[in-house]
Amino acid sequence: MKKLLAIMFVIMFLFSCSKKNAKKAMENCADGMFVDSFSSDQALMVLNQNFIKIYPYYNKIRKMSEEILDMDTKRGKINIKIKKIDDEIEQRVSEAKKANVPQSEINKFREKMFEKTVPLSQEAYALNWDRKRKTQEQNDYLFINRKKIIKKAKIEDKFNLKDYSKMHEYCEILYNKAPDTFLIEFKNSKL
Repeated sequence: MKKLLAIMFVIMFLFSCSKKNAKKAMENCADGMFVDSFSSDQALMVLNQNFIKIYPYYNKIRKMSEEILDMDTKRGKINIKIKKIDDEIEQRVSEAKKANVPQSEINKFREKMFEKTVPLSQEAYALNWDRKRKTQEQNDYLFINRKKIIKKAKIEDKFNLKDYSKMHEYCEILYNKAPDTFLIEFKNSKL
């Protein structure tokens, strides 16, 4: 009786280990497929979803996103100032024309007012380039770290990502066709 219980325990233990290895291998397979199809936008989506907060990547990306947002806000404020100046120019020019002010005086006024917008336009242009640079930096960071981001996410969270479940299902089919080969290939996969 004791031998039978011992044998049953060993069989159950081996079965649970085998099942755990199969699950990990299928996850590794799906992770590899997902990462190969992974874009920077998807990496950003993964990090920004409430159910996947993978530190320190999340913190770094959040900081970069805040910097980009600050640049957008500053550029928006500058564009509003430029628009106000443009509106003021048009209003005053219209009034000057009604008052029969000579065109040469109107042109001088326009030139003087446009000079106020030049530094603002230059600042907006510089912010636009800084934003593009920061966005590229963010995309590069995400692309370089995409494997680590997916690897550290919980399997339950990965299933919320677009197409991950399809990839996992495909890996299950591969496992069922040739379990031993599949386990050898994917059990200890590092992506």
